[in-house]
Amino acid sequence: MFARAVLFFCAAGGALSCAAHDSDPNIGEARSAIAGGEPDTTDANVFLLFSHRGTDGVALCSASLIAPNLLLTARHCVANVTSEQVTCGKTTAGAPFAANTFFAANTASMDDVTKANAFRVSSITVPTEDSICGFDVALVTLTASVAPSIAKPLIPRIDRAVSAGERYTAVGYGTDEPGDGGTAGLRRGRSGLRVDCAPGQCSAGAELSEFIGDAGICSGDSGGPALDADGKVVGVVSRSADNCNHPVYGSIAAWKDWIGSVATAAAAQGNYAVPFWVTSGSSDDPGEPSGNGTDPSAGAQGEACSLTQICPTGYGCYSPSNSASARDAYCAAQCSAQAQCGAGTTCDLKTGVCIAPAVRSDGDSSTCALAAAGSRGGSNGAAALAGLAFVFACARRAKRAKRDSRRASRY
Repeated sequence: MFARAVLFFCAAGGALSCAAHDSDPNIGEARSAIAGGEPDTTDANVFLLFSHRGTDGVALCSASLIAPNLLLTARHCVANVTSEQVTCGKTTAGAPFAANTFFAANTASMDDVTKANAFRVSSITVPTEDSICGFDVALVTLTASVAPSIAKPLIPRIDRAVSAGERYTAVGYGTDEPGDGGTAGLRRGRSGLRVDCAPGQCSAGAELSEFIGDAGICSGDSGGPALDADGKVVGVVSRSADNCNHPVYGSIAAWKDWIGSVATAAAAQGNYAVPFWVTSGSSDDPGEPSGNGTDPSAGAQGEACSLTQICPTGYGCYSPSNSASARDAYCAAQCSAQAQCGAGTTCDLKTGVCIAPAVRSDGDSSTCALAAAGSRGGSNGAAALAGLAFVFACARRAKRAKRDSRRASRY
């Protein structure tokens, strides 16, 4: 069994003695489990990624298997950064650590990891830009392919970014509550979460290639996935607020070409066929029914919706009055071009959905362009994102016997 001590970004020699939180709303901290989540024994394609750096312990993050020998994770999980607290435009990452210091396993708990079920890493690929904000992604190529009987790779949704209000599921190996590093290392999942603001629509705390999620991302969840209604990867965890809310995700669609290029090289190394999504440029498997579910001519467009009355996959709940509880909320098909919208609707590129003209009291028409789910990326965005931080785990060496970590203010 591997030593269960996580020291990444923590003060030397201190169990959970990481830097104090800064109150500047533009600054965040580094840390990573799914707060409020349930133990997850089914998502075997979400891996625990850990690295030995000496004899003191291991650094712990989460990762998604997107090809037989390829994991998607966060860059700060595989490299040093200039500061535990994240300041966009200032915080940068160095070169990746040596690949042979990393291991990956998909056991439901870190306690079950042994050398027999751990996969070694052959190479690590990161973006050429060293800025953390907007570039906190990494691809990890394994020395051997993961057999289908162990885990079936997830499909990255490279062809369509998330939309505000879209539901997703978070999965990761982080803590289940802020400050309790002793609970890290158990895979948990939390469904029913909603995207606060889509890439390019967040007013503060996120770059154009990032989106802001809902809740539940704590220490140890860094690098973990946001999964859409079809189980496809739409985001990778970068950082979150001190209370495990308002996580910032790297958008998978923003990295389509880069992911495809690395996946092609990984397929050659693993001697298997290049994944269909690389060759087709689409996340819809041609051998299976489309998971998009968007048909502008179908009856879902215009149907009433609310927080409890959910739209089908491929649709978002939108309202002219920007209220999910309003009577004017309706299902709108997701789109990236006008050709994807039916007659009488317009593809609003800011929100990524087919919007019907709304009639104002003066008889004129206007376009509904606000998410009914209530994005928090507006004027209060900076305040909501105060204390953004990397989400990685800092767990005590002792196995949950005593929760001294509750006294720590940082993971």
